[in-house]
Amino acid sequence: MFTNEEAAPDGAMPSAANSLRRRRDRLAALQTMINAQERDERQRAVRALLSQPLLSPAGPTSEAFTLAQKHRDWLRPWFAHHAGWQLMLDSEAARLIKRPAKLDDATRPCREPNSGVALSRRAYVILSLALASLVRADRQTTLVRLRDSIIGLVRAEPRFEGADVRVELEHQESRRDFVHAIRLLIKWGVLKRMQGEEERFIKDADVDALYNVHRPVLARLLAANRPPSLDPGLRHACAQRYRNSANCPLVFCDFQTGRQRALANVGESRAAQSRTTGSGAWAALRLSQRTRLPRRCR
Repeated sequence: MFTNEEAAPDGAMPSAANSLRRRRDRLAALQTMINAQERDERQRAVRALLSQPLLSPAGPTSEAFTLAQKHRDWLRPWFAHHAGWQLMLDSEAARLIKRPAKLDDATRPCREPNSGVALSRRAYVILSLALASLVRADRQTTLVRLRDSIIGLVRAEPRFEGADVRVELEHQESRRDFVHAIRLLIKWGVLKRMQGEEERFIKDADVDALYNVHRPVLARLLAANRPPSLDPGLRHACAQRYRNSANCPLVFCDFQTGRQRALANVGESRAAQSRTTGSGAWAALRLSQRTRLPRRCR
């Protein structure tokens, strides 16, 4: 009868231990690699939604849409916690209900997709009226039908005339604003051009085009102003602060409220760490060497 020491060959036990240790190290390295890849994908999804709150499964945003779908269970509570924003996700679109911290901020206008020109006041009105018309439209519509519907809405509402808002689409300048609004709707995926070209409509009001109306995306464009919580205190101020930094990477102390400035020193380190981990962007407080910090910001 052999004992355990006699039955086991010399060096067998150390070899088994080394093999187990190497296997454990390989699993740990694999887990680290998986965690790094997952963190990178989440950060890319966050940045994509911040730059373009409406993602489509087709076109240039398809990759970002796939990432948002993959990490939807993590993205929803992350945006809700840090900014009070709702993320709507299904197979048709990913929509971040992203509301600005300041409604009177005119530094980031909506721009025409082809030229990058900022939309005029009239183009904004036409865009809103086009959305209102498409809600009642069929699955397909035409450029001329949409034009007539917008003109009818303006004439039926006397407050447009009282506010000196004229949308007759009789001149090239007004028709150009109309085309800019249509191109935005195409870019967002609300309309899909099936036949024709809207560019010629600027010079010729009788030119027509055929579009399919994508109702699932149309229904998600409205960003209703809902408070992030029932308590408009610290939680709301934290969300407002992050909305400022998410929309505008450079925020001056002079343009922050006293409560928002105070939040920079109250629990900000933990929140900043969480936001950096989620988005891949980090916050830094910098003082200009040429100017003196205002007394109210010290």
